Amino acid sequence: GAEISGRAGDGNGEPGRLSSAWIPGMQGEVGPGGTFRTGQVAAGQAVELSLYAGSMVKKVEVLGGTTDLVVRFEKHASIRGRVTVPPGETLPLGLYVGCAPRSGTDARPPGPQAKVFTDGTFRVDGLAAGVYEVSAGARGSDFAPPVAEVEVAAGETAEVALRFEVGGDIEVSVDPGGLAERFLLQARRVDGTGRTHGSVETPPGGPYRLRALAPGDYVVTVRTFERGWRAGSSTVTVTPRGTAACAFAFVRSGDLVVRAEAGAKLRLVDAGGAPVPVGDEERRELGALAWQRLKDAGHTDTKTIRSLVDPEIEAMLERAGPDGAWRRLALLPGRYVLVAPGGDREVVVGAGAVTEVDLGR
Repeated sequence: GAEISGRAGDGNGEPGRLSSAWIPGMQGEVGPGGTFRTGQVAAGQAVELSLYAGSMVKKVEVLGGTTDLVVRFEKHASIRGRVTVPPGETLPLGLYVGCAPRSGTDARPPGPQAKVFTDGTFRVDGLAAGVYEVSAGARGSDFAPPVAEVEVAAGETAEVALRFEVGGDIEVSVDPGGLAERFLLQARRVDGTGRTHGSVETPPGGPYRLRALAPGDYVVTVRTFERGWRAGSSTVTVTPRGTAACAFAFVRSGDLVVRAEAGAKLRLVDAGGAPVPVGDEERRELGALAWQRLKDAGHTDTKTIRSLVDPEIEAMLERAGPDGAWRRLALLPGRYVLVAPGGDREVVVGAGAVTEVDLGR
């Protein structure tokens, strides 16, 4: 075998400050002045060499036995900015700013924290070019953490402004019923902006508190990892330094199977006429049925099947299949309205049961 060795420099030709060097399955050694060496690999064998300098990553393909290799990182990028608060509020103590690379940015996550000064200004140096999520926070504060996406080029400095909002809380109580598994509690902005808040909790049910959320309307959902249980969702409004409350109870879900003419267009609405949304568990189960249907139709390539699953699910939700069956799965028990070609029909889905409707009768 033979080793690979060399040195790394930055975009200005200065020695790089390497933190580690890797080839597949093996960590190398780094030394002063950006020098590095790897373990033994077969002479002439092509391997990927990964060099790390802080959050920056450089990957090159090199042959075993190569010596005096010179690798240059691109010029460092920087992000600077300032964190502010609403009028009449005071910048919180313990302020920190994080900088995380987004998907596609060739940098080691989670990314460096910024140097933050008492007036709220901050700076992050030594970044690879790319797109970053910059966020601010303060432990124990009731300010909602601001988040911004910033793109920065090699050798350049991007600027960003972050502004705290006075946040509010959501208090959630959960009756686990007979459920013994963990569940996931999440709150998402109705308008689709901002982060998804939540954590995995364990019954019995709380109350649990999601803290320091930006003011606005949120959809709160509670779901389990165990099949056959549903708790639904609730919409609440978060106000500055207020507490919005909602309560959930896990119940056994039910399935609905409708027999109709093949290709019949069907849909399910609630008692108020609103379409019944497709939950995560239902989408997973329909996905398994769609996968099998595509295989039965003669598709054998996994990549092709995967690309066709979502369109197949949408088709399954819209029309009865070739066998005349139409399904809605993992529904909350209760009364629904089936909108069908021959006229609307009220259906009652029972807890832990499969409700069957034959439109031919």
